[in-house]
Amino acid sequence: MGLSLSVVSDEIANNAARLPNTFTRDMPAILRAEDATRVITVEHRMARWTATLTGLPVVMTDHVWVSDSQGRMAALVECVLNFSEECEPSEAIEELQATHALIYGGSFGHERIAYSRLPKDGLERAMAAPWLDPVISEYPVYLWRIKEDFDVEHALAPSLGDGSTDP
Repeated sequence: MGLSLSVVSDEIANNAARLPNTFTRDMPAILRAEDATRVITVEHRMARWTATLTGLPVVMTDHVWVSDSQGRMAALVECVLNFSEECEPSEAIEELQATHALIYGGSFGHERIAYSRLPKDGLERAMAAPWLDPVISEYPVYLWRIKEDFDVEHALAPSLGDGSTDP
């Protein structure tokens, strides 16, 4: 037990320089103020970091590899983050029971694109998801409140310019 805490502590110390104060100093208080109960993210280090700093359960997908045992949960996370068009976001949201989505924008930087299994435009896809309500949108930290009740068809229907979606 002590070894795993030591490894996590070392990881937090080693990664602190690359993460902004919005995440390292403020995120636990922000998530408490948001009444967060479960967070989704896209990277195993970010997941461990978030769980350690906040004490909240975290569900994740990852850039490079997802094990067979993690496959279903990773697919649900990717669905909620709008990375896949072959899923039903409302069902994924219900199954995950996550209240917030957290992305470190550097996760989609040029150095990761070559080996990443996630979409290159992942951040843009998440930002466009109508079921994700922005809380923080300051590069490189993005935090969204996940809406439980929304109408996917209406939310994704193209606007006709006058605000309506009916022809």
